[in-house]
Amino acid sequence: MVEAIPSPHMSRRIPFLVAGLVVLAFAAGTLARGRFGVMHSPESIRFWVQSLGWQAPLIYVALVIFRQFLLLPSALLLPVGGLCFGAIAGTGLGALGIVLSGLMKYLIARSIGRDSVERWFGERFKQFGGRIDRGGPVVVGLITAHPMGPMAWCHWGAGLSSIPLPAFAVAVAAGALLRSGAYALVGSTLLVPGSRQFYLASALLLAVIVLPLAHPALRRRLFAMSRAVTAS
Repeated sequence: MVEAIPSPHMSRRIPFLVAGLVVLAFAAGTLARGRFGVMHSPESIRFWVQSLGWQAPLIYVALVIFRQFLLLPSALLLPVGGLCFGAIAGTGLGALGIVLSGLMKYLIARSIGRDSVERWFGERFKQFGGRIDRGGPVVVGLITAHPMGPMAWCHWGAGLSSIPLPAFAVAVAAGALLRSGAYALVGSTLLVPGSRQFYLASALLLAVIVLPLAHPALRRRLFAMSRAVTAS
C-alpha cells in the first residue's frame, strides 16, 4: 500500500488554514462572552461560574484555557479561581488551565511554522523568537511564573522555537503553580477586603511581582521580552 504524501501546494496552505481557525476562535469567543454575560469584572465571572453547579470547575478550567479567545486576561481569571473554589483548589484549577492553554498555543504555533510567522510579522518577531530560543525552558518557566510576565506571547513563541514539547510542558507546569497560587490566594480573600488575610495575600503577590526584578539578569530578560512583545 502506497502512503499518500501531501502535495507542496497543500503544505503551503496549512499555516493559512490554522491562522484562519485562530481568527474564527477569537470571533466566536467574543460572541460567547457577550452571550453568557461574562464581563471584565471578578464578580460577574464569579456569579456566572458559581451558577453552573457541579460543572463550575470544568467551565472555569475551560475559561482559563481559552481566555485569549475570550479576551480575558489571566490576572482577572486566576483570582476568580480563589474566590470561587478557595486558595488550594483555585491554584490547582488555574494551573491546570494554564498548562493546557500553553500546550494548545505551543501546538498551534508548531503547526503554523516559524518560517510562515516570520514572513508575516518580519524581523521583530524573529528577534522575539530568538530570545526564547536562547533562554530555553528556564525563561519559559520564569515568565509563566511571574504574575506580570508576557505568558501568552511566550507560549506562542515557544511553539516556534527549538524547545522540545516535554521540556516546555515541565517548565509551564512549574511556573503555572506559582502564578496561579499567588493570584488564587488573593482571590480567596476578596470577600473580606481589608482583613488581615487580604493584606497578607496582597503583600505576597506584590513580593512575587517585585522580588524577581531585584535580580539584574532576570530583570533584563523580563524587560527585553516585554519590549519584544510590544514591538511585535
